Amino acid sequence: MYFEANTLENEQRSTFDKLRTMQLPDGGFSWFPDGPSNWFISLYIAEGLIQMSDWLGDPRKGQVNTMIDELLVFLDQSEIRYYKELERQVEKGNTTWDEDHLSPSMVYNLYIRSLRASGETPGENPIFDYFMSQAKKYWIDKSVYSQAQLSQVFTRYLHPVEQKKIIASLRERMISKPDLGAYWKESNGFAWWDMPVATQSKMIEVFSEEGDNATVNELKRWLLSQKRTNHWSTTKATSEAVRSLTLGPTNWLSEAKPVEVMLNDGKRIDMLDDSEAGSFRQKITFTPDEVEGIKSLVFKNPNEQPAWGAAYFQYFDDLDQVKGDSEGPLDIRKQLFYRLSLTRDLY
Repeated sequence: MYFEANTLENEQRSTFDKLRTMQLPDGGFSWFPDGPSNWFISLYIAEGLIQMSDWLGDPRKGQVNTMIDELLVFLDQSEIRYYKELERQVEKGNTTWDEDHLSPSMVYNLYIRSLRASGETPGENPIFDYFMSQAKKYWIDKSVYSQAQLSQVFTRYLHPVEQKKIIASLRERMISKPDLGAYWKESNGFAWWDMPVATQSKMIEVFSEEGDNATVNELKRWLLSQKRTNHWSTTKATSEAVRSLTLGPTNWLSEAKPVEVMLNDGKRIDMLDDSEAGSFRQKITFTPDEVEGIKSLVFKNPNEQPAWGAAYFQYFDDLDQVKGDSEGPLDIRKQLFYRLSLTRDLY
């Protein structure tokens, strides 16, 4: 069982040891073995490690914090290199300081730094001050994902005016549908700052910090709707989606009660909760004799989160009795194949 405690502990230890061997001497991480440190992948790993350090116990927490400290040194150096290159371009006359130079990676960098902030901005740091001023000026031009990150940056560095502007703007552009939940239409690209599932997961985090439980539940509804009708396309999207489902006042992974099933005139069917944790799956099977007496099925969901299911008949028939049907809700086609064995080669 994947969610069994010992299995999780072994997987966690193995993954952490692997990460530790992949960290390069400058503190960063590369996309591929033997490659140079990369800013984005280092930011992504730093975010995961900081989140992990919040629930890890000793002694591994100390080891993770050491990795984070080394990572932050690399991220600081990446920020300085970015700024120095910008400085050279300004000196050459190719751009000006007033233009928008707040890249998605720089927004991410500000966000990672804010995770370790305690309401105080760094000491005298002209680079930090410059990009914070850029954030205040150009946040409206950024992707929904970057705007969500900036709202968290403004919260942690105590800039409530700008934070409230972003939240208000996000609420205005949010689309809400009873059957799908709430989402943003703009987040449908292929760049890492435009991926819909990652953006939705970030929004759940943002509105959880806002204490807006109703919006959080609607955002989660959309996330599960995507899983139901499409899929979470990458391991990054999946990990972020699973984590976001645990945020807010209700943990949608661990606090769900079984769906109540009423048979015929109110006879309750006990749904044995033998599903694996986090699998969302429950199943009950009726014998042929029980099926004969079923006239109606009523389902009641006792949870805040949605539940999806189906009731269907399953039966077997001889192959020669199976007939095609293109008129019903299912398009059934019958095809027969046979294998031909040859005693000589074909030319």
